[in-house]
Amino acid sequence: MAFRFPIQDILNRGQEASQRRFLAGLQERAAATQEAQIAELVDRIDRLQESQEKIAEDQQKGIDALVEANKLAQEWREEMAQQMTDAAARLDKFMGAADATAGGVIGQIKEDGTIVNGYPWATGDVIWSTNTTATRPGWIMADARWLFADEYPELFAVLGTRFGVQTAADGRMQFRLPARTECPGYFEGLRVRWQAFIRL
Repeated sequence: MAFRFPIQDILNRGQEASQRRFLAGLQERAAATQEAQIAELVDRIDRLQESQEKIAEDQQKGIDALVEANKLAQEWREEMAQQMTDAAARLDKFMGAADATAGGVIGQIKEDGTIVNGYPWATGDVIWSTNTTATRPGWIMADARWLFADEYPELFAVLGTRFGVQTAADGRMQFRLPARTECPGYFEGLRVRWQAFIRL
């Protein structure tokens, strides 16, 4: 009895097996690549979420710090406003007690606002007031204006040429008053709330 080998069938089956193995390998590599990509994507998402949480935490800390700073600033402004109000009230009372039309005195101010150990105002003395527009008899605002020396001889004798001197067109001598920023007791905190006056 003779046997006949189906060579073509064997070859075909071998090719099919090779193709199946090749396809299976491709599928395994594709699956592995997909799993790696998914793992990398998940890791990126986790890192992004952690970064967002850190940013949110830092932002909240910044907001809390800003709120606290605003609170402290408001408390400081209120305290300074109260101190300025108290100082203005005491100075106004002091000025009232030392009115130039009544002879005027300068002295120590007690806590209740009364004045003790007073003595008369002298020409050239400087006072500060929160009323920046008022005119006071016997006083002149320290606004750097020019005055004629022969019209204010006593004041010129005190100030002299310290803040400037010039000759007017008519040949008369003029001297300059100090600006408020040049007066004793001035500091930047006074700003525009206070004005200096000079005793004539």
